[in-house]
Amino acid sequence: MKDENLGDRVISDFGTEWSRFKFLEDSDKSDLEAQAALYLAPVKDFLADNKKKIVIADFGAGSGRWSEFLLPYASTLTVIEPSEGAFSTLKERFKERPQVKLLNQKIEDCELENESIDLAVSLGVIHHIPDAVTAIKKIHSKLKPSGSFLCYLYYNFENRNFAFKLLWRLSDYLRLFISKLPKNLKFIVCDLIAVTIYLPLAKLGKFLSFLNLEGSNLPLSHYKNLPFSVIRNDALDRFGTRLEQRFSRSEIKDLFEQAGFNPDRINFSDGEPFWTFVVHKS
Repeated sequence: MKDENLGDRVISDFGTEWSRFKFLEDSDKSDLEAQAALYLAPVKDFLADNKKKIVIADFGAGSGRWSEFLLPYASTLTVIEPSEGAFSTLKERFKERPQVKLLNQKIEDCELENESIDLAVSLGVIHHIPDAVTAIKKIHSKLKPSGSFLCYLYYNFENRNFAFKLLWRLSDYLRLFISKLPKNLKFIVCDLIAVTIYLPLAKLGKFLSFLNLEGSNLPLSHYKNLPFSVIRNDALDRFGTRLEQRFSRSEIKDLFEQAGFNPDRINFSDGEPFWTFVVHKS
C-alpha cells in the first residue's frame, strides 16, 4: 500500500539530521572542501569564468553545507529547504549574508520566479523525493533558457562487480529496519555503523592508496580522505532515510528527458561520487 505521507516523513527525518549535523564552524568548512570540489567539478570552469555574475538556487539545501561553497560565485543565491529543523540551521548560517534568499518550501512547491536562475543545484536530494520527475520539472521551469542544472543522484552500482552489489543489497535490508527506529536509537545505531564499518573501510582504502594499490572496488573507499564528522553524517544519511532511489546513467537520461531537459546535454563526472552530472536546459 502506498504511503501518502512518505515524503513528509522523509523531510522530517532530514530536518532532524540537519539539526544534529550543522557544519557551521570554520573548521567544518575546511573538512568539507575536498568533497565540495568533487561535487562542483562538472561546473568548475563555468563558475570560475562567471564569478559573482550568476544567479544560483540550491534546491533541498539541508544545512546549507554545500550552499556555502556556491556563495562566492553567485550574484544572488536562493536556498530552498522544506524541513523546519534544517531551515533553522540555514537562518543561522546565512543571517549576515544579504545576497542569500531563504525559502522554506518543498522543491515541488517552490515559488521562485520562472526562468530566473542561471544555475540550479541539487546534491543528494531528488533520490529521496517520491515523485522525482515532478521535482525535476519544477527545477526546469525555474532555469533561464540557457541555464544548467548540477545534480547528484545515487547510482545503482552499474559500474560495480557482483559482490559489491550483493553487499549493498544486504545493507539496504538493514536500512529499511534502522530508518524506522525511534530518533535517538537511530542516531546510536548509525554512529555504531560509522565507527565499526565506515571508518575501518575508509582507513583500509587510505592504506591501499599509500601502498599504491587499487582500492576503488572496496566499499566506502570514497571516504578515505574525509573527516569522521562527514562519515558520521553520511552513515545517518544512508541508513536513516525511509526512501532511497538509485539510478543508472540511462535511467537518469530518461528521467530528465521526461522533465523537459535535453538528454544529449548531460555530462557525467568520471569520478566519485556517482552520479554527479550537469545537464543543460536546451
